[in-house]
Amino acid sequence: MFNQEGLLPGRGAAASAPLPTSLQRQLTADSQKDNATAPDELYIQKLRATLVDLTATRTAAQSANDQPILDQTRAKITLIQQQLVKLDHQLSADVVANCLTVWLDALAAVLGRALSSGPGIKLSTVQTGFPRHEPFHKDFCSLLRLVPENYLDSVLRSLLLLFPLDIPNIPKSPYGAEFFFQKVTLPIKAEVIEGANLILVDCLLDLVMEVTQRLTPGWATLDTLRLLLRHAFFYLRISATKKFTPTEGKIFQQTILKWAIVLGDVAAIECGEVIRKIDDILDPLKRASSEEIVLVLSASRYVSEMPTDARGAAEIIHIILTLTAVFDRSKKDSVRIAVIQALERLCQSLDLTGSNEHAPDWVTALLRE
Repeated sequence: MFNQEGLLPGRGAAASAPLPTSLQRQLTADSQKDNATAPDELYIQKLRATLVDLTATRTAAQSANDQPILDQTRAKITLIQQQLVKLDHQLSADVVANCLTVWLDALAAVLGRALSSGPGIKLSTVQTGFPRHEPFHKDFCSLLRLVPENYLDSVLRSLLLLFPLDIPNIPKSPYGAEFFFQKVTLPIKAEVIEGANLILVDCLLDLVMEVTQRLTPGWATLDTLRLLLRHAFFYLRISATKKFTPTEGKIFQQTILKWAIVLGDVAAIECGEVIRKIDDILDPLKRASSEEIVLVLSASRYVSEMPTDARGAAEIIHIILTLTAVFDRSKKDSVRIAVIQALERLCQSLDLTGSNEHAPDWVTALLRE
């Protein structure tokens, strides 16, 4: 179901290795794939067997110096190799999409069982790592560490479809959070629904972190990264005014830490995009509440990269000046403390040691600021 909206073959499909055959077999069994994929697997096996035969024919033709047979065999081998790359890639995409569906079903099942035992998720249950220590969750996290890089952009988009967020101007997916919660028997109580939403976000962030920690320039489109940032900062802003129970508060703290890690991963390849989102929230015309500012700065704790050019240095200088302005105009100690901590973490990434006598002008300007 995710192929239609999220999990589509990424760039560089032909150059990237598919999932290992042994892993494909294991995941195929675990995810109870339908019989539609079995003919594809059999066809791939036949193509590989044919490739072995053609390779032997090519070797014999070379030995016999039979140029016509050699040319024909080479053309057939090239064609079969191209078919195998295409089929292996599609089969791998099917496996990942199917495993995501199985993960959702398993999460719905354990969440439903936990809620059926009482009015909500108990704090003691959350403190033991529920449901992140469940085998189905750890297995899918392990799978995401093996997914070829050309799938990461598509996997990330598929995961974003599942977040229970009503973000303006972002169409809802029919296979999003509402579809997921149809599989869970939930008491019609606001506090239960809020707790279930938090658990879904917490578990999804585990998966998102597995993807973002592997991102390098070129393997995620700028549109996808911007979409991820919209989700992150929208979640932070709407959460700032919410009141949580002790159990929900525990889960919420986990989500903030994970968003911070995700933002740090994105900043490592697109620091300017993250800084612009922070700057937008800190804009005095937006009238962000003190709670929003503190929460956003807390979640931005790992957004600190030493710039490599004048443009990057200008972005760092701009956010330093913005934070200083927030400190000057704020009357609340909580905001001022958050600003000081943000400036401290930002400056930790800057190399203030050694001689800057022959450093570029942008380095000198940055260190002076």
